[in-house]
Amino acid sequence: MRPALLLCLVPVLAACGGGASSPLAPSAAVPPPTLPPPPPRALILSIDGLRPDAIEKVEVANIRQLAARGSYSWQAQTITPSNTLPAHTSMLTGVAPSVHKITWDDYLPARGQLTTPTLFAAAKVAGRRSAMVVGKEKFLTLRDSGSVDAFVLTMRGDDDVANQAILQVDAGFDLVFVHFPDVDLIGHERKWLSAQYLQKLQTVDAALGRILSVVPANMTVILTADHGGSDTGHGSSAAAHMTIPWVIAGPRVKVNNALAVRALRKFHLDVEEVTSTEAALDVMQRRHFDLVISDMGRGDNKRAGYELLAEMRRKGSMVPFLIFSSSDRPEFRQEAMDRGAQLSTNSIVELLDYIIRDLGEPK
Repeated sequence: MRPALLLCLVPVLAACGGGASSPLAPSAAVPPPTLPPPPPRALILSIDGLRPDAIEKVEVANIRQLAARGSYSWQAQTITPSNTLPAHTSMLTGVAPSVHKITWDDYLPARGQLTTPTLFAAAKVAGRRSAMVVGKEKFLTLRDSGSVDAFVLTMRGDDDVANQAILQVDAGFDLVFVHFPDVDLIGHERKWLSAQYLQKLQTVDAALGRILSVVPANMTVILTADHGGSDTGHGSSAAAHMTIPWVIAGPRVKVNNALAVRALRKFHLDVEEVTSTEAALDVMQRRHFDLVISDMGRGDNKRAGYELLAEMRRKGSMVPFLIFSSSDRPEFRQEAMDRGAQLSTNSIVELLDYIIRDLGEPK
């Protein structure tokens, strides 16, 4: 008999439809013409110097909500040297510094121009328009490649970067790249993960919220960083310098729950999916499960996973319980263990590793 797995996760797809048709409506009514969908657009948000573990230390609701409605990794890796200009050039060309040759970290046109095609060049070839809004002069290196249709440099900080980005999104550009400088600047001044650094992160999160509030439905959003940092610097191959966040959300982007479900189906388990605590408890009355996986928050209830776990334990069920959450803060992991869960993680890899150890290798 195959091991049985119960998944209690928020829906990964939403369907919407109209109300019931009127009985007086003519059966042969001609449907209204269908308008073609608007062309896809993309917004890339780069928070200079953002370490993903900083996201776990303060409330950054907009970053978390973006991650919750898309796919994300808090363990993405940047390039070496882990500096702003080489990293952003790799981000926007898709190649390593050994290929694009931009290894310096200032605007130094005398050292040569970028000749590797960029994402903006690809947009232009496709007949699309692109814009850049940046907070450091060194991005003139990318402007000089000649492929960007609109370039805005503001030295007035993240709030004004957000103001200018909103204007470019509203102007209808198909591809908008936005660079926020302040988190990196305060890291150099007051140290990475200092109280001042974390406060700047909350400020940029608020600025992100203003941008995201005007993003149209056909726009895919990517949020990332160029590098991390430690003490007052970066540039090495240390994990604190190399590890960055990577988040994507938008049309046709699977949420992390969907990726987890897809991976779990490779195990040929007897999988049953529900989307609420009530449904999970109901199905557990009717059959046995060898493992239960739940997300933490569902809808407005941010602790739904704990409520399901508590009710299971109250009823005497000691079935292993795993929480698949958007947060991996140590205190959350410990609280889950204290409440009787076997694991709380935001990593698909760690989730699958536990299942392999508990239920065996996929057949």
